[in-house]
Amino acid sequence: MRHQFRGDTPTDGLPALSIASSTCIHGLAEIRPIAPRIAKEPMRIVFGKTRTVLVTSCNAYKVARIHPLNFIIRAVLFVVSRKQRKKFVTRVEGRFVEEVVTELKNAFSSGISANRTEYSYYGDSRDPRVVPTTKMLLGGLVVVQNAASPVSPNEFVNPFQRGKNLIGYFEVTCPRQFGWMDGKLLLLDYGQLSTCQFLQELREN
Repeated sequence: MRHQFRGDTPTDGLPALSIASSTCIHGLAEIRPIAPRIAKEPMRIVFGKTRTVLVTSCNAYKVARIHPLNFIIRAVLFVVSRKQRKKFVTRVEGRFVEEVVTELKNAFSSGISANRTEYSYYGDSRDPRVVPTTKMLLGGLVVVQNAASPVSPNEFVNPFQRGKNLIGYFEVTCPRQFGWMDGKLLLLDYGQLSTCQFLQELREN
């Protein structure tokens, strides 16, 4: 017995449903190579000098790291070594307390300082040459940036190359300090005050 659906015309004794299914499958086979499935970039962790960065498909979370070990080593050397004590006292010239406070800040808050600098710089300037830093949490312990794709050394062309002599500006010459976002090569790490000053001067010229 021949199966026939209202409005369909069987051909060569085959049910109309089979013809429709065949046409549907054939159509999918034609469009599948044209619209491939795009895989999301996996989450990754990047370790910097003062911060650890957790990068997701949408955001990068920069978490300040605490480095007390360097301060502890300096303190021990100060106690056990007369030479180190003499050198330290000569260097500070009566600024002992101020120097200790500076060392403590460098040990415990250099990452927080970098986070706060990035958040403040982008908030004030909206500089289109840097990756936006959109949020600051826990007083600067964490900042949130838009996610950017890593840059390989082979494809890296420094966007600041023609603007100024870059000798001594590691933050704006190393490929790993940059990232791709919306087809543009942007600076990821601008947590140093010297880097922000460089960007500001270059923008004004």
